[in-house]
Amino acid sequence: YGPASRMSLPEALRFVKEKGFAVDHYRELKEALEEAERVAVLGDNAGEIVLDIPLLEQLSDRELHYFVKERPLINDATVLEAEGVGIGDYATIEAVPFLDGIIALRSPYFLEKLKGFDVVIAKGQGNFETLSDVGLGIFFAFLAKCEVVARYLGVEPWSPMLVRM
Repeated sequence: YGPASRMSLPEALRFVKEKGFAVDHYRELKEALEEAERVAVLGDNAGEIVLDIPLLEQLSDRELHYFVKERPLINDATVLEAEGVGIGDYATIEAVPFLDGIIALRSPYFLEKLKGFDVVIAKGQGNFETLSDVGLGIFFAFLAKCEVVARYLGVEPWSPMLVRM
């Protein structure tokens, strides 16, 4: 995974459409969004965040916050990329800082901040690996790219996931 395993956008969309979600909590997400007033989305890769705009458009009648990393790890989106693709037209963009060289996704401050949202959607396997055990009922959308994560979830590697944990 990472830069060595790139698919073109059409290839990636076709792959997910054909394969379907190995774990599919879409109905649960849809129901949660129907009641939600405040929604947080945790972005992932710089090249993929433009695909979040249709989701943000659908949720535009809610208070939206879009979180990106303060600086990239490998190819993570930052405020610069989020602003560049127009995410700020739909959501308040916020950067998750680094504390002592480590991304602060698990900091008490950030976890408390996430508790203030009715729905949290986190994209990418890295966000899943970092936040899946915090017990906030986060919806994770990602490809289970590595054997360890796939085995943990009981799915095949490269399985598309929409799972709430």
